[in-house]
Amino acid sequence: MSIRWRLAVLYATVTALLLLPVSLVAYGLHVRGQYDRLDTSLATTADHFAGEFGAEERDPGAEEAQRTEPDAFIRLYDSSGAPFGAASSPEPPLNALEVRDAKDGAAYPALARLLPGQASRSSPGSFATSRDPASGERVRLYSLSVSGPSSGYVLTWKSLESEDKSSAFLGKVILSFIVGGVAAAGLGTFTVASNVLRPVTVMTQTARAIAASRGFSRRLDDPGRGDELGRLARTFNEMLASLEEAYRSQQRFVADAAHELRAPLTSILGNVELVTRNPGMAEDERAEAVGYLASEARRLARMVDELLTLARADAGQALELRPVELDRILLQALGEVGPLAVDHRLKIAHVEPSQVQGDPDRLKQLILNLIDNSIKYTPARGLITVALKNEAATAVLTVEDNGVGIPEDDLPHVFERFYRADKARGRDPGGSGLGLAIAAWIVGQHEGDISIESATGRGTRVAVRLPLAMQGA
Repeated sequence: MSIRWRLAVLYATVTALLLLPVSLVAYGLHVRGQYDRLDTSLATTADHFAGEFGAEERDPGAEEAQRTEPDAFIRLYDSSGAPFGAASSPEPPLNALEVRDAKDGAAYPALARLLPGQASRSSPGSFATSRDPASGERVRLYSLSVSGPSSGYVLTWKSLESEDKSSAFLGKVILSFIVGGVAAAGLGTFTVASNVLRPVTVMTQTARAIAASRGFSRRLDDPGRGDELGRLARTFNEMLASLEEAYRSQQRFVADAAHELRAPLTSILGNVELVTRNPGMAEDERAEAVGYLASEARRLARMVDELLTLARADAGQALELRPVELDRILLQALGEVGPLAVDHRLKIAHVEPSQVQGDPDRLKQLILNLIDNSIKYTPARGLITVALKNEAATAVLTVEDNGVGIPEDDLPHVFERFYRADKARGRDPGGSGLGLAIAAWIVGQHEGDISIESATGRGTRVAVRLPLAMQGA
């Protein structure tokens, strides 16, 4: 069941639960008032005639039933229950003794009896309710015993047709009011909910269309409202923008990875074909081809390993950090990279003891990537300076060179995967365009910060800031 229908049913139910007791109370109070007034009228009339009837001795033959008002009747009975005189009014359905013995309760309809608190009557007489055999109408009767010179009974009765019709009509009106109120509440709630939830419907349709077409460039129209649905629409658009960027980044990544992998694979296949087609080629040429194959294979293996590292990073892999000595890791990395920098001047400017919370293998990979990057893009005999010092609660690692530098427009993109700042870098056979992307991920895993300052022809300076480990941690 949709939210619209749930809300409509909920509000209709609540409305019914509110209207039913209120309407029942109103109906019961009104109807009871009508029937109580009729009983009071019958009792008052009987008391009036009882006073006259008991004040003096009367001749039974001269007394007739008398009409006190157009729709109420009175009849006098002696102590044995026999009526006085000949009756000119309609015969009551019960005589005085039968009414006295009946002692019925109130004449309310069944619905009015549902209300608690029905009043108990303390009248000296007795009430009864019967049905007129001629008309079929209900009749309310009241019998009052009279003592005195003329003892007997006074019987008053009246038709309940008017009260019954009035209570039935009121019941129909109240029932119609309840049904109409519940229907109006349900329909109104459904209409309002449909209008309010229309942006959600649009979002659902847009999401389905995007899922089917992968058209992440689509956006919801801004509803121009500051409520929750307006904020939801704007958040949904922000999510779409993020998904679009992630999708396009993935497409670029796949395309760039395929391009980068194709180059060494093509080279390897070409050299393999060259060797297999020329079994009698010179030994030095064969050795050169095999050496080139090994170099390209190592480059391909390194690139696959870097792609695997980034794939694990994208999968949310977290590093296990522990207290490590960053200065010792730096010295180990410098020892490993030394043979690669034989054509460059590698200078250690300053190294301070620095303990950080980190992964030693990834920190060494970070340092090797940064130094390797400087070696690749610094001409022979160029200077590469490495330093490590502490600033407040931060260890600052810097790698600076006087190489070709990076254009200012390219600096914001250097940490993107497979990004190369210029054509010279793009022609470099040893790079994969993933080193700085991996470096940025490693620094982020250590809750640090990495920044680059560079100028074309003047060199590049990379600074890594990592929080120092708390003493005793």
